[in-house]
Amino acid sequence: MWPVVVAGLVALEFVLLGDRITADVSLVLDTPRDPVARQAIPAAAQPPDLPDVALPAAAGPVRAVGLRVLPGCTGGGGCRVRVQILLDGAGAGAVSWVVQAHDLCTGQVREVGTGTAALPAAADRVDAVTVVALPPAAATALTVSTTGPAMATAPPLRVSAAERCDS
Repeated sequence: MWPVVVAGLVALEFVLLGDRITADVSLVLDTPRDPVARQAIPAAAQPPDLPDVALPAAAGPVRAVGLRVLPGCTGGGGCRVRVQILLDGAGAGAVSWVVQAHDLCTGQVREVGTGTAALPAAADRVDAVTVVALPPAAATALTVSTTGPAMATAPPLRVSAAERCDS
């Protein structure tokens, strides 16, 4: 009996929220990972280099960390990002992360968001969409790093391909 009830609830959810669910899934899955990779840029107009990250890409139960900037991000405003953390499925219990903004022109780094997700015992991933507050900067990159159960990081990601430093 309970499978019929669950199936009915899922069907009702899709009937009521189908367009919203489809739009959210498309937004998360179709957004390119790096806006610079989408376009050819003349050598003279290359954006500033991305910062080096000191943490490993994987550690302990954290197999990988990913970050994707969703459309509509601008310096000095709110920015929706998708954080993805892949786990080895060992029952991490909870996963915490921090998002940092790197000013590519000055080198300043600022924490712009944090998050924690409680996980069921067999969970092997976290996918979260969150809003971070970007500082006003000419060129910004974001990084996400796990702070527990182990420390790992995703490669830095530019907020926009159009960003340049003046000097």
